[in-house]
Amino acid sequence: MRLNVNSAAKDKKEVIFATTGGKEFNPELPAIIFLHCAGADHSIW
Repeated sequence: MRLNVNSAAKDKKEVIFATTGGKEFNPELPAIIFLHCAGADHSIW
């Protein structure tokens, strides 16, 4: 899914990509956010 987030560093909105592991997102359940960066586009692989 793509999400719009506010970027305080750039003072604008950014679009980010998130995945739920193939399950429907349920906003009622707790969530864990795992952030990683390898060029942010998997170019390291």
